[in-house]
Amino acid sequence: MISIRDARSHERLIQGIAATYPLVNGLGTLASSRLADMLVPRSDDVVWAEVAGQPCAVPLNDLVGRALFMFGDLDRKVSRTMTALISPGDTVIDVGANLGVATLTAAQAVGPTGRVIAFEPSPATLRYLRATLAAIRTAPVTLYDCALGAVAGPAEFAAISGNAGQSAMRSVLAPGTSPDSVHMVTVRRLGDVLRDEGIRRITLLKLDVEGFEHAVLEGLFGVDGAPHPDVIVIESHRPHDDPALRLLRDEGYAVTGLASQAALRLKEVASTDPLFGTCHDFVARRRT
Repeated sequence: MISIRDARSHERLIQGIAATYPLVNGLGTLASSRLADMLVPRSDDVVWAEVAGQPCAVPLNDLVGRALFMFGDLDRKVSRTMTALISPGDTVIDVGANLGVATLTAAQAVGPTGRVIAFEPSPATLRYLRATLAAIRTAPVTLYDCALGAVAGPAEFAAISGNAGQSAMRSVLAPGTSPDSVHMVTVRRLGDVLRDEGIRRITLLKLDVEGFEHAVLEGLFGVDGAPHPDVIVIESHRPHDDPALRLLRDEGYAVTGLASQAALRLKEVASTDPLFGTCHDFVARRRT
């Protein structure tokens, strides 16, 4: 059990001011800035933030947690794209749920007749996400405390303190990266989970697993009879040579980028656009 406190009066004032920030980018950078540290000092406190109109337990010593506490979001490009693509009653998969921003965004969009299945392997992050879902109670969310990949079995997961969003499967850590801790986690194939859950259609899959995306997709497309999502929102830092994006195209998806340079509104760009190479988030739509 973790202790979670409410925002204090001056913190609520800062949240109110932060809510007026108009741009779709920069929330994480601002939340980790020197000014933000002065206004909301980093600490071991766990506090209630409001994400997609719902309570969300976040640590104030983590970049993602601070962004959610101050702005109620981490990346508005992704959240707004998801909201535009999801309808009540849909089924959404969130792979790499972290503190739950995409999970809660999807839960609000699918409503009580829909379903969200979230996956998060990090033991440290899971305790916050579990507290969030326990507080909401009625959220249509099923949480799996495992990683996803191409092959089922145990594997090492590397945790990075201060920014849980950079934690990843140890096999894909960048050279020279020293994790703060390493945990053995269970890896399952997404196609097997969907079969066990009896899911036949997925409206949207959000996939952000710090370089392990290709393995997750292999564990979906490589399972006979597994449903292919209508849309996949995926992170990539190497858009022109990412095996995950290449696999999506091979499976019949059209891939566009969410322009990072768009300031006030969403902008999708084709792979032929010079901005495509600057994108870090992508939308893959299944061709009919």
